[in-house]
Amino acid sequence: GTAYTVLFGERLGLSGSFNRVYLCRIATDGTLVSAPRVAFNNAGSPRIACVSDGGCLAVWMRSVGEVDAEGRVVQNLYGVRLEGDQMLDNPPLRLLDGVGGGVDALGGDFTLDWGYGFLHGIASDGDGYLLLTGRHRCLNGSCALYGSYNDVVAVRATRDAVVLDSVPIRIDNVPDGEGLVLPRGLTFDGESYVATFIDL
Repeated sequence: GTAYTVLFGERLGLSGSFNRVYLCRIATDGTLVSAPRVAFNNAGSPRIACVSDGGCLAVWMRSVGEVDAEGRVVQNLYGVRLEGDQMLDNPPLRLLDGVGGGVDALGGDFTLDWGYGFLHGIASDGDGYLLLTGRHRCLNGSCALYGSYNDVVAVRATRDAVVLDSVPIRIDNVPDGEGLVLPRGLTFDGESYVATFIDL
């Protein structure tokens, strides 16, 4: 309620992740409250949201070399809680594993890998969080192309960064096997979360 928390990344080379992510605080009048400093390393497109008491959660995707049964690289969901410019979690919390395993209704294997390291949105209702992204599935050996997804999904998390959904909640209404989707944004309007996506 007194300042903005800003994250920005530095990428060295062609890696899909930021090698270093910096954090700084800026007052509502534009004054720099705390100078940028390295908050954490090796994070893919971090996003941040805050609850009503000022505590925040920064989340991102990261691969640590794990692969699924088909040899696909797995992205896991990580996060750190923040109070002002202070990180409460070091090392970062591993919030959700990327592979859920199993078979969906169409008989295709699916991964909960959140898609190429991009988390598409996080928003808060003041007391907890909702995280939005896309899910890849492979149906009969055919997988979604880079930059598109089979499903738009979300998970809920408490203000203490405890994920409530071990299996993500599917949000889109595109029939299974018919087209691809692309998550675009997430916000809270005072009563409900509002998510947007493109039907490709």
